[in-house]
Amino acid sequence: MGRGQVDLNKRTEIWHGGLEEWVFRADGMMGVRAGSYRSSNSGGMRLLETFQHLGASVSDDPLATLVHYVCGDMLDWAGPAGGELCWKRASHRGVQWLDKIAFPKREQRYIFSPRFEIRFDTAFEETLRGCAEQVRREPTWITEPYIRAMVGLYGMGYAHSFEAWSEGRLVGGAFGVQLGSIMTCDSMFHRVSNASKAAYGQTLVRLRERGFRLLDTNGVVSHRVKYGEEWMAQWRFEELVGECLREWPGLADSRVAPQGLPWEVRAALPVLRVGRAVGRRLGWDGAPVS
Repeated sequence: MGRGQVDLNKRTEIWHGGLEEWVFRADGMMGVRAGSYRSSNSGGMRLLETFQHLGASVSDDPLATLVHYVCGDMLDWAGPAGGELCWKRASHRGVQWLDKIAFPKREQRYIFSPRFEIRFDTAFEETLRGCAEQVRREPTWITEPYIRAMVGLYGMGYAHSFEAWSEGRLVGGAFGVQLGSIMTCDSMFHRVSNASKAAYGQTLVRLRERGFRLLDTNGVVSHRVKYGEEWMAQWRFEELVGECLREWPGLADSRVAPQGLPWEVRAALPVLRVGRAVGRRLGWDGAPVS
């Protein structure tokens, strides 16, 4: 490996290794920029492209996005309006154990209302864009690069939509990413009252019935504490992801569940973890901590 070059102002260290430039960022994320290397192996080039998008900013690369999810990163949806959407790490995150679901009796009539038909994975992009429109600020944190990445993951079987329909219209829903027997829930929307509540509640039941273990909710929402939502230490969540990646239950009857991570993701994970470990040892971990 070539000689190291350190920029003390940007606190970024670059090693010129011939094939790639390895960039350890001051925010604790690690990105890899493809160098002048050109390979006739399309698989090798795809891996380099995935490395290239492993920075702190959200890209439209579905595989790089999946790597961040597997590493336990969260979207910084509360960042500056109009700013670049980034990944962040926190000390704790919100989760819902699926064997601890508890719906208050007075809310069950809304969650299981016959007014709504709950479907899965029939209108993914419409659900995603519905969530983008629901965000109560301009511009939305659900950016076009993120939408493209998620649509790509949906096509690969890793992203899912949880939809509430009424009279032939999509009136509410949510979306997330599958990490083995863990599902995330990243945003929700509604166009009529209680539609997102029905989609969320019935999705919890569906996930439990299908053999999922946990729903990652990013944070804990006060009105869902009564459902069983709670905080979990980040280190424990990352440990649990490793356990849950061994099993891949299916959500929708119409789709075959993936049976493991893509090889590019498996190859990228050790690189990202090494980069973060080096960054922490050098005191470069500036990721937001709540």
